[in-house]
Amino acid sequence: MDIGCANGLLLESVASWCGERGLRLVPHGIDLVSELVALARERHPMHAENFEVANVLDWRPRRRYDVVRVSIEFVRPPDRRQMLRHVHDDALARGGRLIACHYASRDEPLADVAALLREAGIAVGGIGGADGVALAYGDRPLSAEGPASPSPA
Repeated sequence: MDIGCANGLLLESVASWCGERGLRLVPHGIDLVSELVALARERHPMHAENFEVANVLDWRPRRRYDVVRVSIEFVRPPDRRQMLRHVHDDALARGGRLIACHYASRDEPLADVAALLREAGIAVGGIGGADGVALAYGDRPLSAEGPASPSPA
């Protein structure tokens, strides 16, 4: 699941990279902008129904995902911890991985994404980044409370 999927290009790239390694990725995405979701559906015609217009803050996932990627810059700083907790608890399958990213503009400092995950009560499994991007990930334990049905990203 790519939250803030835009035109679906990242999912197309990740699916290709997975395919090169013998893995199959079924793309899913949400975005707030309907025109971008339409482009993602065009880019992924075999999975067009997996893309929807939604605001992550009040999104009610129809299923749970093994991998969820979200960019925090699309959410106001005061709402970021709550958003991460919501995605972790409501969209992530048991044993799934939440990847949180921050893509900074040239004049903006990078957020401490790992600290945001910790503040949301999510154990950090690793951190990474590149020029202008920070990321951290946390895994949902296999023993998490509530229903979960493992599913593709």
